[in-house]
Amino acid sequence: MKKSLIALAVAATVATPMVVSAAALQPAGDKDAIDLYGSIRPQWVSSGDNVVTDGGSRFGVKGSHDLGNGLSSFYRIEQKVSTANADFPSGGRLAYAGLKGGFGAVAGGQQWTPYYSTIGSPSDIFASNGLSNYNDTGGPFRAGNVLSYALPSGMVVGGAIAAVINGDITDADGNVAENQDDLDATSLGLTANAGPVKIGLGLHDDSASDRTRVGLSIAGNFGPVFASFMVEDTDPKEGDGGSTPWAVTAQWMGIGLQYADRDGADEDETAFTLGYQYKLSGTTRVQFSYETNDWTDDDKFVARYRVDF
Repeated sequence: MKKSLIALAVAATVATPMVVSAAALQPAGDKDAIDLYGSIRPQWVSSGDNVVTDGGSRFGVKGSHDLGNGLSSFYRIEQKVSTANADFPSGGRLAYAGLKGGFGAVAGGQQWTPYYSTIGSPSDIFASNGLSNYNDTGGPFRAGNVLSYALPSGMVVGGAIAAVINGDITDADGNVAENQDDLDATSLGLTANAGPVKIGLGLHDDSASDRTRVGLSIAGNFGPVFASFMVEDTDPKEGDGGSTPWAVTAQWMGIGLQYADRDGADEDETAFTLGYQYKLSGTTRVQFSYETNDWTDDDKFVARYRVDF
């Protein structure tokens, strides 16, 4: 939701001195507006015990600036916040800046991985709805120390590639961890549109953990129904059997359904989530979900109130 400079400056003044005013965020003469956004999600969870906690609240600032000649700069900072204790959980969500134009977009910082955006995101309807889910597919979600490139938007074929460059990682004794080099991970995602259907192919190679993921996703809107299928093949770590997880999801009239299966060498585990959300307005909704899975052997009911801005 777009905020005027005056509204943002007043909010920054009365809320906390740690918030930077709009004038400091916006260069003189810049006509671009700053987008302040967020989602507040208190929830009640019943799983043997009952607890009121947070369900993934966050806030952020994003925007862009026209540089002329078809170029523009862009930025985004997104931080976790907990309604359980008004705290800021460790590990921010996003923080990056970049340059885009007819060539595509280049960005640096902590970002969504192209692999997750291509393979995990279309199937992750419960996370996008703010409900919990237990499937082990589509990761890793975000990565830091990333340099990325994305093809221009609006094309029939799209894609992005990102390199994770952490530098050497040392253990408690100061020794460099095994399998470390300048390029710690590579993430790739390619998409193609075929009418209402989007097909995605992804690769995420992590040299630090010596694990490679290859994934396929198929998702589409068919009238009031959204459906998706996703499958991965995960190469094993040393001494690990690896896995071939897959998931199917569907959503209709606020009702969401997900079934996930983790087919490993030593185990075959499944998860099931049934959720429903009712929109009170464009920014306010109530959400409910029932979740069960084999690996924690735990059934859970979640009720959440969500307000977006």
